Amino acid sequence: MADPEAGGDDPRIDTDWIAYWEAGGDDPRIDADWIAAVIAVRGSENGFTANQATRNVYNAEITEECMRLYEELVETGDCLRHGPLIYIVALTTHQGTDVDGEVEDGYREAAWLTRQPLLGYWRPKDEGFLDAAVAVQVIREADAIDLGRDLGQEGI
Repeated sequence: MADPEAGGDDPRIDTDWIAYWEAGGDDPRIDADWIAAVIAVRGSENGFTANQATRNVYNAEITEECMRLYEELVETGDCLRHGPLIYIVALTTHQGTDVDGEVEDGYREAAWLTRQPLLGYWRPKDEGFLDAAVAVQVIREADAIDLGRDLGQEGI
């Protein structure tokens, strides 16, 4: 991860992952069968975040699950730390829950930005939406909201 204090480039871009991918590392793919099974079981929830790498799924409305996600992201990531809040921001504005090219492309983009690409499921009304997402850590909530808006999100 670029170090902003050391004069690095964009601190959100994991340059180690880029080097790995450019050197022929695995092209990140979504396990469509796994996420479909998760949605079949947990699709009635208003929102959850799925970490395909660990196969863990966290309900966005249950504080204990949010805290477990927070701990997982801090412990397994190299760019998140204890203290500041973590926001889950969708990179796509996908309509539906199927894994199509839009979600796949967003997931690859998430892998460029972090070693922890995530899948977010949101159900604002009766219809669910699946998006590729990333965890970001900022000092001010307004910065996270601005980032989400820049990416076409109505909220985070």
